[in-house]
This record gives sequence, C-alpha cells and structure tokens, in this order.
Amino acid sequence: MRIVVFGTGLYYLKRKNDLPGEAKIIAFLDNDRELQGRLMDGISVYAPSRISELDYDMIVLASASSAAMKEQLLSLGISENRIMFWEQFISSRSHGILVKFQAENIEIMRKSTKVLLIVPAVNYGGGFLAGLYAAMGLKSKGCHVVITAPVVDHRTVREVNDCGIDVWACPSLPYIEESELRWIQAFDFIFVNSLQNMICVDRLCGNKPVIWWLHENRDQYEDIVGQYGKDINIEHLTKTEIFAVSSLAKKNFKEFYPEISLDQLLFGIPDFYNETVDRDRDKIIIAVIGTVTPRKNQTELIRAIKKLSCHEQNQIECWIIGLDGQRKYREQLDKTINDLSQIKMCGEFSRKEMERVFPQLDIIVCSSIEETMSIAVIEGMMNKKICIASNKTGIADFIRNGENGFVYESGNENDLLIKLKYVIQNFQALDFMKDKARDTYEKNFSMEKFSDRLYCIIQNL
Repeated sequence: MRIVVFGTGLYYLKRKNDLPGEAKIIAFLDNDRELQGRLMDGISVYAPSRISELDYDMIVLASASSAAMKEQLLSLGISENRIMFWEQFISSRSHGILVKFQAENIEIMRKSTKVLLIVPAVNYGGGFLAGLYAAMGLKSKGCHVVITAPVVDHRTVREVNDCGIDVWACPSLPYIEESELRWIQAFDFIFVNSLQNMICVDRLCGNKPVIWWLHENRDQYEDIVGQYGKDINIEHLTKTEIFAVSSLAKKNFKEFYPEISLDQLLFGIPDFYNETVDRDRDKIIIAVIGTVTPRKNQTELIRAIKKLSCHEQNQIECWIIGLDGQRKYREQLDKTINDLSQIKMCGEFSRKEMERVFPQLDIIVCSSIEETMSIAVIEGMMNKKICIASNKTGIADFIRNGENGFVYESGNENDLLIKLKYVIQNFQALDFMKDKARDTYEKNFSMEKFSDRLYCIIQNL
C-alpha cells in the first residue's frame, strides 16, 4: 500500500516504527514552508496543495491536530475514504495482534479482581503516569492489573514491569473490534484513561463495567472529538462512570457534553521524598518540567528570569526538563534564552531519574497556559519544594498564595517575576511553606488516599 503521511513532527517520529510492513511511504505533507522540499527519512516533503501530483492509496494523518488536517484535505477535494487518522490506519491492519510484556515473579490469585487499564501510549507523559499510578494503587488493593496501549516505549515498559504490572501492546486500539473484545472479556473491570480512548468507552459499554477518567485540556477536545466523536453513541456515555482529574478537566468535558454527568477523581503519586539527601549545589535551582511545547509555555518563565536583577540571576539556575515537542517552539525558546547562561536544557528524564533529580531542585514552576493537573507540581509539593503555578492549571485550586506555594496570572510575566523575586530574596525563611506544601500532598494526593478512592469506586460498580 502506497501512503502519504501528513505530518513530520514528534507525533510521527514517536510512532513511525508502528507502521505495518506493507505500508510504503511515498511522500510526506507538511504545512511548514521551511520543511517543504526537504527530505524526511529520505522521502520528499510536499505542501498539501500539491497532493494531486502524487500517486497514492491513502493519506495518513500524523498529528495532534489531525481533525483540522482532515478538513484541509477535504477542502482540497480529497475524497474522505482516502483519508485516515493514524490510529485508524494502524488499527485497520493490526486487529488480533497482541504483544505481552509480563512482569516477573507475579503470583496471580485466582480470585483476585482483574482490571484492564487502557491508555493511549506507554511513555513518560503525564497522562500515562497518572494511569500507571492508578494501576499501582489498584495493585496495592490486591487487584491484578494489566495496562494496554497501541504504542509502547520499551524503556517505560521495563519500569512498569518492575512495578509488578503487565503491559500488553495492542496496535489496533482504540478502534476495538470483535478480536479485542474476546480477550478483554477475561477482565472484571475496564479502566479507560483519557479522552482519546472514547471509542473504547463506547464499544465496551455493556460488555463490562467501565470507568472513564479524563485529563484533557480544552484545546485537545476539538481535535479528539473531531476525530472520534461522530462514531460515539451518546447514550453509552451516559451509562458510564466518568471522572475528571480536576475541576478544570471537568469543565472542559461539560463544554462538549453538557448533558452527561461526571465526578472528580484526583490522582495519587507514590511518595519518593527523601529528606536525608544532601544537595551538591549552592545555587537556587528552578525547574520547569514537561514537554517543550507552546502549551507548557516555558518562554514565559525565561522572560521573567531575564527581568531579574544581575544579582538575582547569579543566585539561580533554571533547568528545563522535558522532550522537545515542536521544532519551531524550541527555536523560539532558544532565541528567548539567547546567551543566558543560567538556563540549562536538560532533555527528558525517566521516572526513576526524576526521583534522583528532585532533591537538587528548589523551585518548581508550572507556566502552562492550560494544564488540568500538574504531576510536576504535586511531586514538588511532596518533596517540600516551593511551587509556583499559573492560574490556568488544575493544581491552582490547591495552592494558597504565600502559604503552601504561589499562583500567578497566566500571561502576566511581571506577576510571575514578583513571585520569583520574593522566593529568591526570602528563600531561607520559607521552610514553613515547604512543610505546608508537603501537607497538601499528604491530604489530597497520597497513594494511600488515591488507592482507597479507586477501590471504593470499583467496589460500588
């Protein structure tokens, strides 16, 4: 099969190895004029307007904005039956394929409750980590949990297996067909993580008790609902136990599905605080953690740091921790940083690596223009760090300014600057705030409380 792939960014790069052998990429499309005429994996990149010049069987959309891409192609006169979303294409050629990565030395009790946790991908993203912690919480209650996803990162899989949890790779998800339904029947409960798996919710409803847990930001809804929503039976959703990770996540869902009720379910995070670890640096370390993308808005923090006095800048380092998500944004970020030596681009760390990094950090900043709940900030609170979050985040509901952290107005870098200055100038006197942050974690986000909430939900289904 001759295919054209629309999209050359991180979305494609992370998934390209999942293409079936019979799929031959003959061209790429991209709206970025700087990429047009160049090569990707040795194959030419074209402007979408030149699609009529190509001889192909199918156009496959490889982007988080695939719904908009589809509309663009339709406006160019491309027949809808020659356009497929990436997951849809992979699914159409992968039904029945199941690759199992089994945890070692796991004794499965015959009478234990078996839970299948469906996630979009097994990687180091925040959505997956929340799902992993749900699996760990249910395992602590005696459940046997299997995580399944269409895309798996093998480094992450090893860490999951080390937690005593199996991972099953199922490339045909989220488009569930009869072949998947047969092996899914072996489980007592289905835990569906993320909006992206709404098709799973729709098709599994009535087969097994289903819990659907939502984390998505507002901008993700238009694309995901645009991609999957037309195939969804709304009545199925009304019969499903639906939860959102924060009040912000709940608001986003209700904007699209006002007639469907849902509750809030906070996640929990394993406690890795180690008060005996000594710092090996004399500077105040500020960290912003997450994929380097416009939504994470790392540039706002950098601009605020550049407004600090020279004396204040010499007191700090800023570590940007995360995978590059968009080339153009990374280029913009580099220009903003310019020659500011205090900024360190650290790349992505694994979950275990982050546990070793956290003792070196002092201030955690979440500068996102929207984030339904920040794992990084919660981990910061757990580790008694000073946390500063934008008011467009779900975690802002749990921060009291000047008591257990700070909230600043998103888009107002001067407000962020004021908070940074205060923390830098008064850092030695803020131990009370660090203790309050830890209290917030223990009260709302501990694994014990999370496990209890989850198990109670399952018991009441």
